[in-house]
Amino acid sequence: MDFSCYLFDLDGTLVDTTEGVIKCIDHALKHFGLPIEDTVPFGYYMRPPLFESFTKFAGLSEQDARTAIEIYRERYDTLGKKECFVPDGIEEILQGLCGQGKQLAVSTSKLETAAVEVLERFGLAKYFATVSGSDPEEKVSSKEAVIEQALDRLGVTDKSRVLMIGDRKYDILGAKKCGIRSLGLYAGAAEPGEMENAGADYVAHSVAEMKSLLL
Repeated sequence: MDFSCYLFDLDGTLVDTTEGVIKCIDHALKHFGLPIEDTVPFGYYMRPPLFESFTKFAGLSEQDARTAIEIYRERYDTLGKKECFVPDGIEEILQGLCGQGKQLAVSTSKLETAAVEVLERFGLAKYFATVSGSDPEEKVSSKEAVIEQALDRLGVTDKSRVLMIGDRKYDILGAKKCGIRSLGLYAGAAEPGEMENAGADYVAHSVAEMKSLLL
């Protein structure tokens, strides 16, 4: 691979946040008398923007979805942010890419302040030139929007040298809309064939396989 800039998704890619995300979504849905297990399979909730998850998968109205997001974030700020871990091999990949002089950034639909906090807590923030996430008002929240925000902050002009790395189709589709290539990581949340069907340029079925591709 001959890329100069690598954009990483956060949840499910750099950090396994499955436990915290599911518990926070369940907490928010119970406010409306709707346990998460009464909606769709848990995996559906992993990685789409929160507003899409609450409206599309749980069937909440736009107003109730906004309320659900607030409730989600209240629990996340106290408990959810602690219910996660960095998979083995991730930091080694980041170290290797930085050692090669590559420019790294995070593009996540997670609230940007929360993303920065997670990265700092695990000692990963030092590897990234910028962390691009959603804003509290959800004006910037889609994968396309956070990718474009990262590229703008980095001053990228040659998109042919940029690779987006993520674990769901949203990362792949967002990269396509932005005109950059992508690597899909099967880390547990994606359905079989999801990355290929979304049009990923590269696919890895484990962190170890992703390491061999990137380094």
